[in-house]
Amino acid sequence: MSYQFYKVLHVVSLFLLFTSLAAAAFAPQDKRKPWVALHGVATVIALVAGFGLLARLGLMKGLPGWVHVKLVIWLALGVMPFILRKANHLALPLLLVSVLLGAAGSYVAVNKPFSQSTESATEQSASAEAATPADVSAPEATPTPAP
Repeated sequence: MSYQFYKVLHVVSLFLLFTSLAAAAFAPQDKRKPWVALHGVATVIALVAGFGLLARLGLMKGLPGWVHVKLVIWLALGVMPFILRKANHLALPLLLVSVLLGAAGSYVAVNKPFSQSTESATEQSASAEAATPADVSAPEATPTPAP
């Protein structure tokens, strides 16, 4: 499957994950089970699609540090329904934490910090140097002889 397919699947599963988490947080205790199940399905789909993206990027042999951060975020989002079951009074704070986790996951996915690849940093700096000349000076004016 294509990179675009995995990316769309990943984003859609995250929408589903956050929606089902919010629904489970504010649903009555007896109507929470389908939302928690949907949250679990969305969590698994997000994981599978995320690893599909990594495979398409060729990063499956050695996972960079940012992937480990994303896995910790995934795990934290995955256990939230269990925390809600034990501490229902924390519904709103947990939803706010989930938004912060989602923002952190987005930041990590876009900026890819903790990457151990010095090769890509070298390529980026080399292309930046090539795009902007190192010595930009105005052309020297040639003196005109006096008549």
